[in-house]
Amino acid sequence: MRTLVAASFSLFVCALAAHALDETKLVDLTYSFSEDTHHWPTAKPFHLEKVAEGRTPAGYWYSSYNYGGSEHVGTHMDAPFHFAKGKWTTERIPLARTIGPGVVVDIRRKTEKNPDYLLQVEDVRAWEKSHGRVPAGAIVLTHTGWGKFWGDRKRYFGTDEPGNVTDLHFPGLSKAAAELSITVHRRISRSTKFSERRTYRSLKTSRLWSGFRPKARPSSRCP
Repeated sequence: MRTLVAASFSLFVCALAAHALDETKLVDLTYSFSEDTHHWPTAKPFHLEKVAEGRTPAGYWYSSYNYGGSEHVGTHMDAPFHFAKGKWTTERIPLARTIGPGVVVDIRRKTEKNPDYLLQVEDVRAWEKSHGRVPAGAIVLTHTGWGKFWGDRKRYFGTDEPGNVTDLHFPGLSKAAAELSITVHRRISRSTKFSERRTYRSLKTSRLWSGFRPKARPSSRCP
């Protein structure tokens, strides 16, 4: 029995060592949820309600909370179903689609001059000229530098007025770059929350990624 226990413990320790992560190679791109978490101007903000926190009459500790808010708040994933009927909802997206080699295209110099700058095909090509071709299935992270404005809703969005989707100003992704990512089977993520330019009217890149193929010219009205 002692030999079995010792062997089991040894295997457990080896398993831990094999799965140990090098934290120097980890970059957390998420933001914590709170009532200050940024949300789309027309969406409901994140809300946390404390139900209980403390000692119960029976003497044991107990804590419980209720939470809610728009699904499009803070760090999140837009499933294809968001803009394309019948396409994948979040739980149907294969895990393999969320894992892949990552590359970072830095466009901070351009966003500093133009808050409405959109990632262009030329930016991706310039990266490839310096680093080689983007691997098929890669996750392209667009470093806009907009994270420095997190916590300042007006600087981050261009406006802090609830319901105002007309005066938005933040970097995003061009239609041409979105088409490139689809054509060569790569995925593009952003260090900012949204992929559309400030007008947010035709939602072209989101519709392209979702698999939406309009039969007629898209409406210019914001949904």
